[in-house]
Amino acid sequence: DRDDSGCEQQPVSMAVAVQDIGDLNTKVHKITDVQLSSGLELSFEEISVFTSDTSTGGALWKSELLLAEWALREVTEDTVVVELGCGACPAAGMAAASMGCGQSIMTDLPEVVKLAEVNLRRNLENISKARGMVQKMGESTQLSALPPPPPLGRNNFDTAVYEWGAAETNDILPERLSSLTAIDVILIGDCIFSKKIHMKLLQTITQLVYHQFNNNSHNTHTQPKVILAYQRREGTEEADFFRMAEQDFGLVPIPVDNASGLKAKLDGSTDGLEICQLVVSLLA
Repeated sequence: DRDDSGCEQQPVSMAVAVQDIGDLNTKVHKITDVQLSSGLELSFEEISVFTSDTSTGGALWKSELLLAEWALREVTEDTVVVELGCGACPAAGMAAASMGCGQSIMTDLPEVVKLAEVNLRRNLENISKARGMVQKMGESTQLSALPPPPPLGRNNFDTAVYEWGAAETNDILPERLSSLTAIDVILIGDCIFSKKIHMKLLQTITQLVYHQFNNNSHNTHTQPKVILAYQRREGTEEADFFRMAEQDFGLVPIPVDNASGLKAKLDGSTDGLEICQLVVSLLA
């Protein structure tokens, strides 16, 4: 749901290449290569935020990489992950899949999901190799020689169209999400820069949290971890979001320093990057 191009932050800057993307009426603006602290190498086809219908959804943002680093440290083999507003470059959902999570479902608007699919295919081989080979040792994460897991497929690594605010008129989740018997983690990267989507995002988070909490297949009623990474900017949008959220959510800040190695990956700076957990107060 990155549908507002009035954003001051610059996407991650790398080498530029122009290519066609299948039947989409757009062109690749640049190819961005990143390496996460686990050693996972990802490559993304990005679309200019100024020349496509996907607007900011076509770019890779630093907060998405911060979210990916969180996933590398916190996601386990049994975790079911849903990413909201994943954009064309869903590094966080990919990082979760590389950790061998139970499922990683990346969601956004239809035109953005098409681009995300391109990048999922582009990175499938590297994610498959890393999946099941990551070993956590204390606070660090490094590759180890574990047997490879079954190949990734649509059953555990997928995209879904999910338009925020659907709860206003329809309490039924998209089929791909409603079929999940569990949602353990909800990831959100740089999606609070525009006031016009704040309420819709909060409604969507609430819808997913209550779906999980009320799921009869669960032995215990626990709410998912809602992890939000974002960039502080000059306006009041981020502060306005949290003022709106505090009516129904508690806020648990997460130190950015916990994402070791991130500063070196992001052009030497994590200035303005924040990450936190939202907790639905009535269910806490």
